[in-house]
Amino acid sequence: MNKLKLSLITVGVLAVAAGGTTFYAAHKAETDLRAAYVWFNKEIGEGWLDQKLQLKNAQYHKGVFNSEAQFDLTIPGTPDKLTILQHIHNGPLLKTADGWKLGWYAVDFEVDPKILAKLDAKTKAWLEQHKNLLAVGYHVGLDNTRHAFFKQGEVRFEDNGEQFVSAATTHTLDFDSALSHIRYRFALPQLSFTGKDKKTGGALKDMVLEGEIRATDGKLDINNAQHQFSLGSMSFTEQKRDYAAEELAAEMPASEASAGEAAASDAVAEPPVKMKTQQVTIKDIQVSGNGELKDGFYNQSVSYKLGDIQGNADGLALGKDPIRSLEFGFSLKHIHAESLRGLTDSMVVMYRNLLRQNLNGNYQDMEKQLGSAAFGMGAVMIANWTTIAKHDPTISIDKFVMKTAANRSIQGDLSVTLKGLTDADIGGFNWAAIQNKLLIEGKGSVSEALLKAMESNYQADRMERLVKAQLIRRDGDTLSTEFKVAAGQITVLKRVFPSLQAFEAETRKLTDE
Repeated sequence: MNKLKLSLITVGVLAVAAGGTTFYAAHKAETDLRAAYVWFNKEIGEGWLDQKLQLKNAQYHKGVFNSEAQFDLTIPGTPDKLTILQHIHNGPLLKTADGWKLGWYAVDFEVDPKILAKLDAKTKAWLEQHKNLLAVGYHVGLDNTRHAFFKQGEVRFEDNGEQFVSAATTHTLDFDSALSHIRYRFALPQLSFTGKDKKTGGALKDMVLEGEIRATDGKLDINNAQHQFSLGSMSFTEQKRDYAAEELAAEMPASEASAGEAAASDAVAEPPVKMKTQQVTIKDIQVSGNGELKDGFYNQSVSYKLGDIQGNADGLALGKDPIRSLEFGFSLKHIHAESLRGLTDSMVVMYRNLLRQNLNGNYQDMEKQLGSAAFGMGAVMIANWTTIAKHDPTISIDKFVMKTAANRSIQGDLSVTLKGLTDADIGGFNWAAIQNKLLIEGKGSVSEALLKAMESNYQADRMERLVKAQLIRRDGDTLSTEFKVAAGQITVLKRVFPSLQAFEAETRKLTDE
């Protein structure tokens, strides 16, 4: 009996606790969502869109386990509006469109179905075929982190023999209430296009973009971030006019029959148009970027990789040697953090003002608007650039490697540092002083056979003179060099030149003979 009483008491305590938690979750959900409505109108509707998009008529109907809310997105000056429904599930156990979750509450969004009445028959039919086109929502964990999701169903368009298909996928966005960071992941398993003639098309497979933006001094900072893009493969097929084949056909002697036909006709026959098929597949594509803040300075880097290129296409060859892989990376180091944030903030303000102008009907040419906006903020931007220049910044090409089908390569690296620049150097436009404070270092190598393939008038004797002058090093088929510029002095391999002019004079003498 005592055990039964204890069990009943335990169940009762748990029920009261669960009820209290659910009541708090319902209250928290309403408070948070109403605050979100106010934030949207102030920061987005007013701050960015000059009240051209507003959230109005917000309604909230609170329940114990589930609540319902809705609002209208309106465009002032027009009768158009979009009604958004919100289905709120109060925690701690949440059933969402993205599965069961544990948290305070979850919100699923839905566009009011009554909007379908305003659509044309073709659009209605397409939406009926794509009922699971999009599911959007988020849930708030017990630690107050927000976990948003965007579920996209398969999208398929077919028109006039052309076909576009995007596979089903889910994107996620995670952040906390203090916005100390945002983590995101966008994924697309497959995207494909097929042309009407079935001879053209393309496909992307296994595409993922993910990363994190971190806060600096309590504010999200796009310079303090990490991003990673990867693509399993990219392929395309296209039909292009084959001018080389047409020229070859034009040079061939005509037959007697065709010659007689030409003589009997006053019209000049147009040469037949010849087409060629180009197919390219690129695998293992990666792009990554990283920015970190250390002791008041940013270090940022970006790297690119095209791991495996198969096929042939115009522009993807050096001479007639197809490119098979490419790696490239560059970085910015020791960039004054406060000044870089100032430049970033200036650009954000500039583009926000441009958007507001366009929304108000000021449809000037974008290039003119950008120039005018940049000129107006010129003093602020110049001050930030000047401060960056005075703090020994470095820009580097950390890696460049290109390989071809014939196993030939070009590779190298380069770094440029401004060391010890002063206000007097910049303000007085003292170019001699600025050049003396440049530190440049680099090295590179290339297959000589590749140079010959790239240059139809390649002159081996000139290269040989550079080798004998110890400005180029030869190792079999590989040509390489290393150089350094410091305090106005140039060192190439083991040779030292007192100035840029002396180096130019030497190379001119060697290459002009």
